[in-house]
Amino acid sequence: MVIRDHLVTAWNRDNDSADRPGGSDPARQLVFLTTALDALLASHPDDTLRKRTHAAYHRRLAQLGFIPTRAKEAGDEE
Repeated sequence: MVIRDHLVTAWNRDNDSADRPGGSDPARQLVFLTTALDALLASHPDDTLRKRTHAAYHRRLAQLGFIPTRAKEAGDEE
């Protein structure tokens, strides 16, 4: 997360002086990319792909400590 923050700060610093449209903002690009990817997953012939991708994403977030694991949520761990 710290590295991402530094990269975004550097990106913004370099682009603040440039006359570029707001679409070059990395946060906007990330929103567009995630929205586009979700639309592709939703329209994929395998209707389970989107659900499986979301489940894998949540497992990864839990592994990285960004969200509590299900066991911790249920109070099963001590």
